[in-house]
This record gives sequence, structure tokens and C-alpha cells, in this order.
Amino acid sequence: MKAVIYLFLIPLSLIFIPSCAQEVKNEKACAQIGDQVWIVKNVVQLDKAAQFENYCMEILAPAAEKMNPAGKSSVRLMKAETVFPYHTINYYFVMDPVIQDVNYDMFVALEGAYGTEKAKEYYQSYLDCLSQENPSMEVVTVINW
Repeated sequence: MKAVIYLFLIPLSLIFIPSCAQEVKNEKACAQIGDQVWIVKNVVQLDKAAQFENYCMEILAPAAEKMNPAGKSSVRLMKAETVFPYHTINYYFVMDPVIQDVNYDMFVALEGAYGTEKAKEYYQSYLDCLSQENPSMEVVTVINW
């Protein structure tokens, strides 16, 4: 019986140890008790998922890094692992923690990095990916439980 338990634990340790090492490597700040976290849900058409990811990684991230490095360092992009009805998938921008006096407005970063006309074009390409025109946003506060 002990052999079976050990064989089960070894693969589990191989799963969890790399993720812990990755967490330390990234060294992103996380909100503390009382801090705000913003969560913006983007419902993306499944056939536009690659376009959305390209927009985030190749257009938005460099603009944010150039115009607002402090803000970009607190933002993560997450992707749901489930495809939802009507062939959509959810992506989440998580500002953790929200940094006071940082402007997280996507268009402001695009405009500062690429100019007004190009920013409008890029922003429209973002909107074209969404199944709903307006992403939803939740503001949450970290509590101790």
C-alpha cells in the first residue's frame, strides 16, 4: 500500500513544484488586505481568440510598457479554460494590486504609443473580437478570512 501512495505523491510533486518556482520567478506584487483589485472580463468570440491574444501581446502590452510601466507590472491576462455557449471564451485583465494614480485606460496607452489614428484602429480591432461591446468590470477588495 505504501508503494502505491508514494507513486501517487511523486507525480503530484512534479506538478506543483514547477508552478511554485514560476511564482517566485515572476515576482509580481499581489494585493494586501484592504487593497483593491480590478477584474475586467472580456467575452471573446472563439473564432477571434487568436486575434485577441495577438492584440494583447503584440499591440497593447508594448504600449502599456512604454507609456505606463508601473501599471503594466500590476496587470495579468488570464484565459478561461472553458468554451462557453455561443462559442465564446472569457479573458480577464486582472489589476492586482490597483496602483493609485496609475491610468489603466487602454486607449490612453494606445494613443500615447501609436498616435490617435493608429490607436483608434487598434482599439477597434480589440472591440471586433468581443461578443459584447462593453467588457464587464468588478472592483473587489482583499479581505482576511
